[in-house]
This record gives sequence, C-alpha cells and structure tokens, in this order.
Amino acid sequence: MKRYYSLIYIVVFSLVLPVLQASAQQVDSKLTCIFIYNFTKYIKWPPNTESGDFVIGVLGDSPVEAELQKLTSKLKVNGVRNIAVKKFSSDANVSTLQTCHILYISKKESKTLKELSNTLSSSSTLLVSEGMGMANKGSTISIYIDEETDQIKLELNKKMLESHKLKASSELLALAVVI
Repeated sequence: MKRYYSLIYIVVFSLVLPVLQASAQQVDSKLTCIFIYNFTKYIKWPPNTESGDFVIGVLGDSPVEAELQKLTSKLKVNGVRNIAVKKFSSDANVSTLQTCHILYISKKESKTLKELSNTLSSSSTLLVSEGMGMANKGSTISIYIDEETDQIKLELNKKMLESHKLKASSELLALAVVI
C-alpha cells in the first residue's frame, strides 16, 4: 500500500513540477509537449488524413522536438496509430510541411507564422505556437502563460481551425480562449 501512495506522489509531482518551473516568459517544453500530444485527443482530423503515421512537425530549433521524441516514443494516437516526430528547417518545402497533422512553430520561427498560415491554408494541419496573441497572427492554437494569473492558457482561433477542416471537442473549446 505504501508503494501505491509513493507512485501516486511521483505521478502528481511529475505533472505539477513543469507548471511550477514555467516562467511568465515561456511555457516549459515538457508541458508544451503534453499539450501537443493531448491535442491528438481533442481535435478531429478529416477522414482522408487517418492513414499512416500521425506526423507532428517542429519548425525550427526548439527543445520541444527532443521532448516530443521522448514523450511519443511509447504513445500512440487513439491507442493504435504510431506517431512520427519530424524536425523542419525554416526553408522546408511546403509540400513536406503539409504532411504534418500538427506543426509546432518554435518562437524563433514565429515571425513567419502569418506566411505559414497562408501557405498551409488548404491542408489539415494544426498550427501550434507559443505566446499570447499568436492565434491572431495565424496560429490555430497558441499556448501561453497569463502574466496576471501566472496560469497556462490556450488561445484557439476557431476560424483558422475550421478553414483547416479540423474540429475541436467541446472540452477543448471550454478550456481555451476562443478567438
């Protein structure tokens, strides 16, 4: 029984620690990865995208890529679909980026967000970024820390979501600031 309580303590601590370590400037990369993975549960992609590996792309250099590799190595989408994490440079070919189900745009690449959003408008790619206001600049979902409350929040651009033929669950819509 003691071992059971120790396990619970470790699990709770590992979930809370990244939140405590997050600064008002940046969301912890481990926590970002958990959000990205959980988007696979709360976003519905069109039926024509349901074959092969589920591709999560990372545009630019970011510790998120290595964390995603670790997190997804033993996980599957809907319990059956393998996850492939791919890193892309800023000069990546558009057709290559369109193979992503989720594309995380690193902070360094966020200046190209509007252009990326326009370029990928015909694909069913969920664009994820970090920082308040990024959902107004082309991101589908943006993860940020509210400076007043010091809480992690999500911005969701519903128009962008619909234009990419994606659907968010009611649970995700209830958690996010919908723009």
